[in-house]
Amino acid sequence: MNASVPADLIVLRAGLRRLRQELPADNATIAVPDLEPGYIRTVASATDEPDELWQSRFALRDGIAGEAAATGQVVIVPDTSLFPQFRQIGRRTITSILAFPLEDGGRIRGVVTVTSARANAFSSRSVETLASVIPFLEAALALSERAAWGAYLAGLAHDMSSPVSAVHGFLQLAGDRTAETSPAQRAEYVHLATIAAGQLVHLAGDMHDVLSMGRQNLRLEFSTFDAVTMLQTALASLQPLATEAGVPLRHQLQEDVLLLYGDRHRIERILSNLVHNAIKFTPAGRSVTVHLGRVDAHTVRLVVDDEGPGLADADLPYLFDLNYQSAINGRTAGRRNGLGLGLAIARMLARAHGGELTAANRPGGGARFTLCMPVSTSFAEPSECADRGVGESLRL
Repeated sequence: MNASVPADLIVLRAGLRRLRQELPADNATIAVPDLEPGYIRTVASATDEPDELWQSRFALRDGIAGEAAATGQVVIVPDTSLFPQFRQIGRRTITSILAFPLEDGGRIRGVVTVTSARANAFSSRSVETLASVIPFLEAALALSERAAWGAYLAGLAHDMSSPVSAVHGFLQLAGDRTAETSPAQRAEYVHLATIAAGQLVHLAGDMHDVLSMGRQNLRLEFSTFDAVTMLQTALASLQPLATEAGVPLRHQLQEDVLLLYGDRHRIERILSNLVHNAIKFTPAGRSVTVHLGRVDAHTVRLVVDDEGPGLADADLPYLFDLNYQSAINGRTAGRRNGLGLGLAIARMLARAHGGELTAANRPGGGARFTLCMPVSTSFAEPSECADRGVGESLRL
C-alpha cells in the first residue's frame, strides 16, 4: 500500500475501478456534498488522474452530478451532442454519462458518475449493474467521511493546543506565590492568559459554525447595523493579540456610518478570522490595515491587507476549501503558522449572506482578502465588487 495515499481514497478508487470494469466505462468518479450548502465536490476517480480533483467543485444543478445531487434522481445522457457543455470533462472526451445518487434516509451522501466515449453506453441495465456495487461504495464513502472529519478535528486540535497551553502556563505563573513575582508581572501573565483564552473562544465559535453547516442547520439572525461600529468592535477585541505580536492594526473608513443588513455576529466573525489570520502571518513591526467602504448603493466592501510573505501560488486556488485546509493542517502541524480553517469558514459565512470572499497577493507584497457584502439580501453582486481595484471603488 502506498503510504502517501490515504486509506479511504484507496478504497474509494478500488470501488470505482470495479464499477468501471463491470459496466464497462472509461471513467467513474464520486462526488460528495460540500460542507458549504449548495455545492458538491469530487473526491475520487477510477483513473490515475487524482491531482486535479480539488478543482472539481460545483454548484447543485451545475453539471450531471449536480443535477443528480439536487433531484435525487438517476440522470442518463446518451449522447452529449445534445448537451455540448458536457462533451469534455478534464482531458477526456465524453459522449455518454450516467449519474447515480447515493442516499441515506433521504440525505444525498454522494453521486457516482460514469462516462464513456461511446454514444448510448448506459441504460437501465447499467443502473442495475451499478446498484450491485453500491454497498461497497457506501462503505468506502463512510470511511472517507470519517477521514474527512478526522482531518478537520486534527487541524482544530492542533490550532487549540497552543492557546490551551498558554492559558495553563500563564495562569500557573500568575498564581505561583512561592516565586518572586511582582504584582506587575502577575498582571502581565493574566493579560497574556486572557489573550490566549480569547483565541480559544474564537476557535470554539468556528467549530460551532462548521458543525452547524455540516448539519445544514446554520441559522442567521438578520438585522440592520452600523458596519463601522462592528469593525471598530472587532479590531478592539483583536488589539491585545496584535500588540503582543508587535503588529499595528490600522483602519481606513470611507464614511463614519455605513449600514449593513445581515447577521452582525457572523459578519464580525468573518472580519475577526481575516484579521486574526493577517496578524499571525505579519512579522513584528509591520502592519495590518482594514479598509471599509461602499462600492455602490447596493454593495459594501471590506479589505484586509497585511505585510506578510503573501500567499503561496500552490495554495491560492484552494485557500477557502475546508477539506484542503484540513490537509494543509495535517502537513504543517510542526510549523509555527499553519493556514488554519478560519478562511474556509469565513467564505462559507460570506456566501450564506449572499456575499463573496476572495484572496490575492498585493502588488507591493503581502496578502489581500476582499469581502463584498450586499447592503440588503435583495442585492447580491459580489463578482462585480471583487473585480474592481481597492482604490477605484473605496476612494482611499
